[in-house]
Amino acid sequence: MNPKEKITIPQEVLSLAQNGIDNYPSILETEYYTNESLVTLLQKGKLSWYNYDLKGKVLVKKEGLIEYSKNQIYIYFKKRDDESSYKYFVLSNSDSLDSVIFLFHNLQKFLTI
Repeated sequence: MNPKEKITIPQEVLSLAQNGIDNYPSILETEYYTNESLVTLLQKGKLSWYNYDLKGKVLVKKEGLIEYSKNQIYIYFKKRDDESSYKYFVLSNSDSLDSVIFLFHNLQKFLTI
């Protein structure tokens, strides 16, 4: 995936988040993070939807939607094609911005260069 390539959030993902938030979600797009960041987010959240590949015995996480908290925060992730890093799109109500910024501040150690 070209770093300048624009990723779009699937309409189905937007609809799932909108149903959970009861409103059209505000969207925050991040930079790319390492696979360890996804492991951390999946430990703390609930996977609502995914698109994975099974390659031999390895499960490749291509994209998915994490229900991160009861505060109506959803995180859509998309794997970079040529690497094992992920871009995140946080879908939430506008009142959750401080919580979202705090969350990704704590994941800074997983940012890719």
